[in-house]
Amino acid sequence: GDLRLDSKAAAFKGGKDVIACIDLPTGNALWTTEKYSNLTDENVIYLKEKDMFAISTEDALTMIKARTGEEMWSTNAFTGAVGKYIIGLGEPPVAAYLEEGSFIAVGTDSLASAPSLDVLGDVAMLFDIARRQGYHRADLAERLLAAATLGGARAMGLHLGKQRTGYLAVGARADLALFDVPVTTPEAAIDELVRHGEGRAAATIIAGETLFAREDAR
Repeated sequence: GDLRLDSKAAAFKGGKDVIACIDLPTGNALWTTEKYSNLTDENVIYLKEKDMFAISTEDALTMIKARTGEEMWSTNAFTGAVGKYIIGLGEPPVAAYLEEGSFIAVGTDSLASAPSLDVLGDVAMLFDIARRQGYHRADLAERLLAAATLGGARAMGLHLGKQRTGYLAVGARADLALFDVPVTTPEAAIDELVRHGEGRAAATIIAGETLFAREDAR
């Protein structure tokens, strides 16, 4: 049955384990593959601005070119209904924002548009996007961590005044999050936190009060 339809191409499920893409104006087959199985309307979406299909399986979220079937990238960070994660807006120009020195903030939205409310999942994705877009400076992890902490506070005006937060300083609120990541050097620890910190929070302290602590971190 028909999975996704566009003015130029359509993805079809030709059986349990086969999908094919055809050119609608001519009816010619563009490509077929047996790599993805048991797909439904919830597992495939067409991104018109990229001319690509996003395919979500039990194991990974994969982006493929609509005209050729070429796999562009794949990640196991997101699985399930692809509509939860992709709303057709394309990648944010992360590298351009960083190059121009813009203040950026990273924050969670809701489970309607993100796979979890763990902000470090978004941070890891932005790291990969920035590298893919050509940002290769060594400060990437540090700047993204700042975007998820001071950036968020700054965006909401919480980085000033007696109740200021978003950074560690004398007189600022004692809002802390502790993470279970290996520490060898500060640079290596920040890189590990930014790229692999999702799901590794050990404790959360707000205004000096411990609100969450893992059993093994108590």
